[in-house]
Amino acid sequence: MKLPLSIGYIDTLSRARAMKTIKKTMAWFEKFMNQKNPSRETFQFFKYHAITPYTLDNLYASLHGIFEPRGETNFTRAESFVETFKRNGYITGRATDFCITEFINYDNYSASFLWDMRYDHEGIPLSCDPNNNYLFYSYGPYKKCMYGKDVLEYQFEYALDFWKTYEQEKKLLYLDFITNHEESQEKVKHLDEPLVQFLQLIEKKGWLEDTAILFYSDHGFHYPPPPAYEYYTFTFTERALPALFINLPRKVSDKYRVMIKENQQKFVSPFTIYSSFLTIAEGAGSSHFKSSLLADLPAISCDDIRTFRQGCFCNYE
Repeated sequence: MKLPLSIGYIDTLSRARAMKTIKKTMAWFEKFMNQKNPSRETFQFFKYHAITPYTLDNLYASLHGIFEPRGETNFTRAESFVETFKRNGYITGRATDFCITEFINYDNYSASFLWDMRYDHEGIPLSCDPNNNYLFYSYGPYKKCMYGKDVLEYQFEYALDFWKTYEQEKKLLYLDFITNHEESQEKVKHLDEPLVQFLQLIEKKGWLEDTAILFYSDHGFHYPPPPAYEYYTFTFTERALPALFINLPRKVSDKYRVMIKENQQKFVSPFTIYSSFLTIAEGAGSSHFKSSLLADLPAISCDDIRTFRQGCFCNYE
């Protein structure tokens, strides 16, 4: 297997809200669903469940494969999935719309149980331009423009440059977006057009022939809109069920289709994403294969993934 991999991560995006707000992007994924002879195939995971309502614990699991060791003293620092790709000969790159090296802040505390994520190439500096007030991310649906362009356009320009530079190489491209982390949940609509144009372009250029695309979030909406009582009628369910889609070349989906389709209706967690990353990097012989989206996963409950501060909405009981 050992495919090139492109990852899209959007903070605070439930599957339901993805369908509502980034319709063109969802239509691109959907055109590869349930087709008779598809060149590629998309799978969506209806019971992908967040561990907590907040970002960090979900990213500890999906990027490093661990729980935060609360109160524990005997643990080994966990490296990120990126290191597995690098060991397997991948060129790694990342671009973000947020002025921070990582969504996880590898400070003195988290550095005690995590190794930093280090990509070969990083498209971060533009997000830190003084004309781009990155603290503005949480305030309303407003578009962010800089030097005559939407800030998001620079991110995709970087991504295309990376892909063209390493067109013949195995590569990992990770794109993450903070744009939806705001109260209105409308700002993410500005991401829809440039994201679908990027997907259409790399498809047209034939760059997806051997490439897996994994598109996911950490949790769903957790900002209370006015009036606040509306928040409590839907947020507990929505924040627990973030978006998770995987789009695979036909030669891979043909081999694993039966298992993946069954997994669409099984309870999966950020740990499943981590195992899937490592399986793509290492191939079917990976020690993580049996816990990846490609394997015949067992039916589990919330107790198995240790949810906390988060109600369970996909239990089999």
